[in-house]
Amino acid sequence: MQPLFVILILLALFYMAWQDFADRAIDWFLFPVVAALLVVNSILLRAFAWNHLLVNIGLLSVQLVLVALYFKLSRGQLLFAGQQLLGWGDILFFLVLTLAFSPLNFILFYIASLLLTLLFFLILALGGRKVHSIPLAGSQAVILIAVFLIDIKQWGLYLYNDNLLFNFLNHANVNLP
Repeated sequence: MQPLFVILILLALFYMAWQDFADRAIDWFLFPVVAALLVVNSILLRAFAWNHLLVNIGLLSVQLVLVALYFKLSRGQLLFAGQQLLGWGDILFFLVLTLAFSPLNFILFYIASLLLTLLFFLILALGGRKVHSIPLAGSQAVILIAVFLIDIKQWGLYLYNDNLLFNFLNHANVNLP
């Protein structure tokens, strides 16, 4: 049963990425489908935790409020006005991501995926390709596919557990508070 859900998650993420890159839009029904698949997958792994979800949503909310405040004060523009700065599909995908990770993994994925997306499109722009908009949700979907494939032997279990990262940090002699 477990491989079926992971395959369905990967297929849905691929379809989301394809739509975002092709049309700069994602069908709305895919967000609850992927969210439900992620929840079922985490329940089957016995890894679903309400406290992880609430922490992730809290972190995302604080970040979005700060970004919205920044754009309002610096540009006099609302973050979601006309979807020029950040689209609703991006926000919905961020919410879906809160279901895919434990808090530390969420922070790591969120920051790394934003930086990788920015770097990729910066390289394209420096290479002479015109970049009018960035398919952020699609880019993050591709990166999430890669993360799932890296963790394929565990069917996504390590995504819901911060212990692997804590162990890595401890072996790397990183002092944690």
